Amino acid sequence: MRNLFMMLFCALLSTGCASDLKPMTIKLNSNFDQKEAHKLLEEGNNSIHGKAHIMQQDGSIVTCAGNPVKLIPATAYAQERISYLYGWEVDKFIPVYRDLTKIAKSVAFVPDAPAYQEFLKVTVCNPQGYFSFSQLADGEFYVHTAVMLGNEESSKGLVMIQRVKVSGGETQEIALTPTRRPPSIK
Repeated sequence: MRNLFMMLFCALLSTGCASDLKPMTIKLNSNFDQKEAHKLLEEGNNSIHGKAHIMQQDGSIVTCAGNPVKLIPATAYAQERISYLYGWEVDKFIPVYRDLTKIAKSVAFVPDAPAYQEFLKVTVCNPQGYFSFSQLADGEFYVHTAVMLGNEESSKGLVMIQRVKVSGGETQEIALTPTRRPPSIK
């Protein structure tokens, strides 16, 4: 599994995001279970609040302001997809300093369940980089967002993801921020 991740990661980095390259096909062992995902998206009494930001090497702080934040039910199918993209043990971020709009086009999952993209919740980071999901069922979720680097026309950025478990009416506070600083990009 780790070798496949490294191959995929190296392929993503070496492609230079060329649009004429054929996506890498990854065969998944899991099928998407709509009932499992639906159960995790039922209304509950848990919450996840967080902030996503990075501090660049020049000391400036960039947040996820205006970017979508996805709450993905941690089904077996989601875990397998995410492990191929980000590594088996999901850290709080993956440094991807390139065109994020083309990363998803670099990989083709089989089976690629269209419903997977429908069974999630989405919010948007506020100008300070905060986001919130409330009325969540007990269970585990992936929180996924990106911090864009550079100017407004750039689609280069840093992808961040964290697995979060909630139960019993709790509120989880999370911070999506890398443990090391990425280069400053203007």
